[in-house]
Amino acid sequence: MSAQRALPDFKMIAVILGLGLSGPVDAQTTARMTEGVCSASWAAFAALADMPAEAEGGLKPEVTPQGWCRVEGLRYERAGPVTTEARRFEWRGAGLDRFIGQRLPPTALEVRIDDIRVIPAPGDVVMDYLFRAQSQHNGIDLAGSAHWDAGARRLVLDGLTIDFPGDNELSASFAIEKVDLSSASAMQMSAGTMALSDLTLDITSHGLFENYVLFPFGPVVLESGGDPEAQVAELKKEARAVIAGLPESSFPAPTRAALGELVADMPNPAGRLHLHIAAPQGFGAARLTRFALTGLPQTVAEVTPIFDGVTVEARYLRSREAVE
Repeated sequence: MSAQRALPDFKMIAVILGLGLSGPVDAQTTARMTEGVCSASWAAFAALADMPAEAEGGLKPEVTPQGWCRVEGLRYERAGPVTTEARRFEWRGAGLDRFIGQRLPPTALEVRIDDIRVIPAPGDVVMDYLFRAQSQHNGIDLAGSAHWDAGARRLVLDGLTIDFPGDNELSASFAIEKVDLSSASAMQMSAGTMALSDLTLDITSHGLFENYVLFPFGPVVLESGGDPEAQVAELKKEARAVIAGLPESSFPAPTRAALGELVADMPNPAGRLHLHIAAPQGFGAARLTRFALTGLPQTVAEVTPIFDGVTVEARYLRSREAVE
């Protein structure tokens, strides 16, 4: 039996990454982890992730010799219905008291989660058993760290890696300018001014797209009852037209060619995609304010001004090319 894989619990992942990760974690930082801080930060995280009390209370966090706070055997049910499990969840850092007492981002944080599995639980004994058996080798591992430079007001994701089953992986890093995490009000104020200045994304897909993107979004873009092959062909034609119209100053010819090759391989891309966006002047909400008055753009030409000063580099290496 083969079924669509359930999506990872992105709310849980977003909570972890959204804690405000502020400053590199070093030996001096990790030495400050105590049993009290470990337990309190676990309770704060569980509350922010809407984790049921029985799931939180049934686990006892512990401090490792390396200064990690660790929870093993995480399991809880969410709407769907699905069950989220992780073999191990551990974190370490400094300034966790901000998160514990005020729900503000800590000043430093590293996170690792091993063997995340999101298992459909329809309530039928046989189906529940089969879904659980199918999930045993479908675990996802996640590791990430980031820091906030208070003086520069810059939030940096130093690295995030999500290792999916099979030869499938996503890694990312970014820098966001004009971010103030010093207080709740400052965070709200900076939400409208923050801007992405640098993004690097690497994706290896051998089923990743089909398992985690195609099923959730396919029903949205494809009309029920219509010829799906014809609809996909038309969508690919439209995508190629959009790519061809992108400004060369921001999307040089090799980038447009790589994006075109990726579209040609849809809906079964197999290979590695590298994407790098450089925006020295920042790419944020301010660039989109013009559309608040004029409405959403109807042509590629109307979108072009958004990319002033932005450079996009893309490379797409098909799997067969990687072995030739």
